Amino acid sequence: MDIRQVRHIMTCFLIPGGLIFLLFATLWQWQPRPELLQTFIHIFPYVVLAFGFFLGCRFQRSRLLLTLLVLTISQKQLIAFLPQSLSEFYLATIQILLPLNLLWLAFVSERNLLSLATAFRVLFIGVQGAMVWIVHHFYATRSWSIIHTNPFSLTLWNHLHTLLTTQIYPLAVASFALTFSIFIAVFIWRPTTGSGAQLWMLCSVLFAQLTTGDKSLFFTATAALILIVVLLEISHSMAFRDELTGLGSRRALNEYLQRLSGVYSLAMVDIDHFKRVNDTHGHDTGDQVLKMVSGCLAQVKGGGRAFRYGGEEFTVVFTGKKVEDSLPHLEALRVKIAQSVFTLRNKPRPKKKPQKKSSRRTNAQTLSVTVSMGVAQHLERKQSTEQVIKQADTALYRAKRKGRNQIC
Repeated sequence: MDIRQVRHIMTCFLIPGGLIFLLFATLWQWQPRPELLQTFIHIFPYVVLAFGFFLGCRFQRSRLLLTLLVLTISQKQLIAFLPQSLSEFYLATIQILLPLNLLWLAFVSERNLLSLATAFRVLFIGVQGAMVWIVHHFYATRSWSIIHTNPFSLTLWNHLHTLLTTQIYPLAVASFALTFSIFIAVFIWRPTTGSGAQLWMLCSVLFAQLTTGDKSLFFTATAALILIVVLLEISHSMAFRDELTGLGSRRALNEYLQRLSGVYSLAMVDIDHFKRVNDTHGHDTGDQVLKMVSGCLAQVKGGGRAFRYGGEEFTVVFTGKKVEDSLPHLEALRVKIAQSVFTLRNKPRPKKKPQKKSSRRTNAQTLSVTVSMGVAQHLERKQSTEQVIKQADTALYRAKRKGRNQIC
């Protein structure tokens, strides 16, 4: 694992979920609190809830709305309006069911708010509440004995049980532990901003269940805020990041160039004979070639930053560098891409791994691609970004006419 992968994992783990959780946990611990902070803490949960429901409706995010619904109806302040014996039973069962519902909602697919699937999910949440009432009404004694069951047998689990049982039942600890384990496994398997935020969201929910009153409401709202910020970040990524290659999109390039001033160089990069690749090998192979080339461009040295301009065309920007300073790094990219070999499979990979390896060697086809580049630089203040791109584009077509696989 190289330093770039470690940095990616730590970023996904801490931003934004970790920062939000640690920030708001620090705000709660701040003593004595200024009057403005005290006012903020009182209104914070209601502002977050209203903002979350607005965003969920505006962006058609049924999973966010359902999660906010589950977090809202699990609040101890609402359950306190029920008769005492029923409210105590509801609080106990919510501690068990809440993490499991969050786990379920984390992996269901997104659906339209007015779809039948969303209606069934709302119904499923409501049925759980009805079932808790039925169980309490007819099987209260037996149910309480199950809730008080301690599933932990190992010494480590016994210590965990002793630590948390002041406010949470041991069966609920098992429910949270199961959900944490699955979220951790998902994050290790595929570290993303969303999977990292799920861990911190669950931490905040656990803190809420271990406390009462305003503190419980505050940490529940913190969990909701983590989900909302992740939604905004994902929406931003969809707008400014190319889905296929993972590079910045053309919109991201335009905004990046608008923020630049002074000297910078810009290279337009085009895959040679890409239409022939699509026509001969199909669009799936073409997509794989785009990923391979973009993977090389993403590793550009010298402070360069790569974007997908459109189709098979890319852009690399070197801030603070003239053309002569960026040329060695572009030449290294051109050579690296030309030396990369893409293997084509004669037939699709089998679903099950064969028990015996075939003694015959398959004649796998290989595909090599090259790129042509055109470079221009920005020196004068009156020179617009459109002019720099046009100059680089002109240089690119000059490289094409000279025989491709070169830089002009």
